[in-house]
Formats: sequence, C-alpha cells, structure tokens
Amino acid sequence: MKAYRLALLLLLAACQATEESTTVSDLMKRGDFEGALSLAQLEAADTPDDPYHANVELMAHVAVLMDQGRQANLDGDLALSLERFFEAEALAPGHPVVADWITKVVSDLADRTQRDADAALMNGNLEHAAELYERALVFEPDFDAAKAGLARTLVLVNHRKGLGEKYYKEGVRSLREYWLGQAGKEFATVEKFAPDDKRGGFRSEQVAVLLAQDRALMASDMAAAGLYHAARNEYRIALLLDETNKTAQDGLAHMDKEVAAFAKLGEAERATLRGDFKGAKDALVEGYSMSEAQSPDFASAKIDLDEARWKKLYQEATDAEADGRYEYATKLYDQLLAETGFFEDAAARRQTALDFIKLADRLYGEAQAAKSPEVRRQKLEQIAIFWPEYKNVAKLLGSN
Repeated sequence: MKAYRLALLLLLAACQATEESTTVSDLMKRGDFEGALSLAQLEAADTPDDPYHANVELMAHVAVLMDQGRQANLDGDLALSLERFFEAEALAPGHPVVADWITKVVSDLADRTQRDADAALMNGNLEHAAELYERALVFEPDFDAAKAGLARTLVLVNHRKGLGEKYYKEGVRSLREYWLGQAGKEFATVEKFAPDDKRGGFRSEQVAVLLAQDRALMASDMAAAGLYHAARNEYRIALLLDETNKTAQDGLAHMDKEVAAFAKLGEAERATLRGDFKGAKDALVEGYSMSEAQSPDFASAKIDLDEARWKKLYQEATDAEADGRYEYATKLYDQLLAETGFFEDAAARRQTALDFIKLADRLYGEAQAAKSPEVRRQKLEQIAIFWPEYKNVAKLLGSN
C-alpha cells in the first residue's frame, strides 16, 4: 500500500511547492484521494486561469481513478479495473505508473480467460473454449499457452465434426511436439544459455513455418472438399504457428465468408420450416452474395424454398375451396399457376372453383328473376347446398 501511494504521489510532484498544494499532498498521503480531488477542484475553480492548479486537479483525478482501478483489481473485477486505468491513461497519456497497471491487468485478464478456456475444453464445450482462447489472444497476442489451447481445440472441433481418427492423432501430436515437445525445449535452452547463438530461435521458426505450411495445405484440401468449417479451423491453426503465412491469411478470410454463407443456408432452412418464406429468401440472398464455392447449394435451397412456398400456397387454396370461399381460392390458384405454370391439380381445381362461381351467379340471377316464391326459394336452396355464404342467400332463405 505504501509503495502504491508513493507511486500516486509521483503524479502530484508539482503539488508540493505551495501551501495549498501541500494540503492536497497531505490528503493523498492519508489515502483520501476523493478529498484530494475535491480540494484540487476548489483551488482550480478559485484560479481558473492558473495552469498549475488545473494540472493539480488533473493529477488528483488520475489518482482517484488509479485508486478505484486498484480496488477493483483487488476485488477481482478485472474488467472494471481496466476501464478505470484506461480512463486514467486518457488523462495522463504515457504515464509509467498507469501503463504498468494496464499491462498487469491485461496480463491477468489473459491468464484468467485462458484458464476459463481450459475449463471449457475439459468440460467438452469446444466452441466456447475456442471463443475464450481467441479472447485471451486479444489480450496477449503472443500468449503461447492460449495459442496451443486454441490449436488443440480446433483439432478437436474438426474431429468431432467427422474428420477421422488419423487426422486427430497426427494433428494433436504435431502441435504438441511444436509447443511442448522435446525439440521446442532444446531450442529454448539454446536461446537461454547462448543468447548470441541464433540457431535455436531460427530452428524454432523453421519448425513453425513448416508446420504452418502443412496445415495450410491440409486446409486447402478440406476447402476443395467442401469442408469449410474444418478448413477455416486449419487455416487458423496455421496462423497460430506462423502469422505471416499468406496462404493461410487469404484462406482464412475466404473460409470466414464460406462459413458465414453456410450459416445462412441453415438459417434459410429453419425459416422455411417455420413458414417464414421472406426471411428464408433474405437469408439466401445474403448468403449467396458471400459465397464463391456454394452456388449450387444456394440454387438447391432456392428450389426447396419455392417448393415449400408453393405447397403452402396450394394448401391455402384447397382449404379456401373446402370452406366455400371460391373467389379467394381462385385468386390463390391464379397466383400459384402464374409462378409455376403447373402444380399438381391446381389448374383443375381452379376451373372447378370458377364453375361454382358461375353456377352461383346464374342461380342467384334466376332467383332474382323468379315470378313465384317457390321457384325463388328453390334456386336459393340450390346455391346454399355448395355455397351457403354466397351473397345474402342465408338471409333470403331465413326470411322466406
């Protein structure tokens, strides 16, 4: 705690020259950072044109943020801690105390995230483990433990999705030998005890480059076979080994699009099953624009979508016909036939609906022209047999 307060006092070195500044420093020494900031703000308000007091206020604000960040760190809230330190860094760019704390918290976040990823992997939650390893690498891009964990996880994902046992065993073995194997240890020993000897590091780099090339070649074969998810994972492993591998860089970017397009195929299928044909069409249009390799799949999905939509339209038309809603049924049959030209017995059913409409119109006209109530009622009853909802037939029969 004393060392921490001393570091904060360094932020306020200029505060020790006058009586007012000493008072702020005394508050800082007692750990009353909020009080120090309040006093500094009052002094700055009393002398608005004095840059010295403005600087004291700024440094006191930094001290408060640093204290809040440190406390959040002690409480285990690393996200809040980092947020406070970033706020402090914005007020005092490049200050070494702030920079050291940011580095510490970022490292802690990487370690915690990596441990969470390990736990997810042990529990068999591979997708979540991969996400956590990727997050750890955002915090620490050169974090070898996270790289190794992510590579191992991606191999497991591919294995779970159907790649063979041979692929799995060879993949795990080659990656383990690179990150944890005897060769890697020997190269590291050379660098540790003979730092001027560049052979160890060079050989390690050679191994990484060769492994990356091998994984990228495997990814290319998978992509050619339509295994887009697996290919993406292999390209990602290649980049974990050698981030400069151009084939892997281009391949990963390409597979990201193909994987996203593949997801749109699934989205369209689910929307089709729900009867959300517009949503399915939108997903297919969006996915088609992403993909370079799955055009036949999107064409097939479009046919399936149209078939499902036409079947539903046909069902709605037959239901309307069965309910005696012949005019609506005719409109639906017209729409269906306009799109398809031919669909099951839609043309025949449409003609039947039209015949009922014509018959009802003729009988109704004859009823209106009938001279006797008996004939009029007979005509209306004939209509009621096949179309009781036609115009005002039910009302006229009820009044007779």
